[in-house]
Amino acid sequence: IDIKQIINTNLFDFKKVATTSAWIEELSKQEHISEIEQYGIKSFVYRRIGSNTRPFHPQKLYNFLFTPNSLNGVIRSKGYMWLCTHPNLRYEWSSTDDLVNVKVNLWVDYTLLSLRDPIQVQKLFENGTKQAQERWNNMITTNEQEKERLISKHLWHNSFGDRRQELVFIGDHKMDQQKIENALESCLLTDQEFALDFSNWLSISTNPFKSNN
Repeated sequence: IDIKQIINTNLFDFKKVATTSAWIEELSKQEHISEIEQYGIKSFVYRRIGSNTRPFHPQKLYNFLFTPNSLNGVIRSKGYMWLCTHPNLRYEWSSTDDLVNVKVNLWVDYTLLSLRDPIQVQKLFENGTKQAQERWNNMITTNEQEKERLISKHLWHNSFGDRRQELVFIGDHKMDQQKIENALESCLLTDQEFALDFSNWLSISTNPFKSNN
């Protein structure tokens, strides 16, 4: 199709459209029905943040997310996951129908800790180029600003930093929010497991999640 056939044609006539029966009918309604209500689309956010945060047991979470029909009615989901076996990595989950994408990044808290490591800082300023030092300073500034933003949004914990569970689910009328939330709760570390030290979390489970980046 020639692009000239579909743009700048000046064929749309608002005055004409405004007098059509469908337009007049919609305007005359006392209450407009949103597309969300009309098509049954809804959403919710599962959060474990701040003082309420704790990591997932990777194998339990994987088994739930990849069990057929466990996310029945979910059209799309996206968000951050904190796994006990890799406490410094931020797993970024995204799914659309049957397509799943998992990427890995670093939590801001760990990024700042790494950037301020005394040994690495000493090496950088003894042997690094001016450009490398400037990049380091810029990274510190950027992550400090992000930390302040997270604190202002109550997404920061004194012990765990920005580590959290935050997953958005969008689905149709078949999506069962309570069922999904209950299942995710059952995938978190138990009180006994959570009470262990970071180092002991590493051996609690294998990690079946594979990153796409």
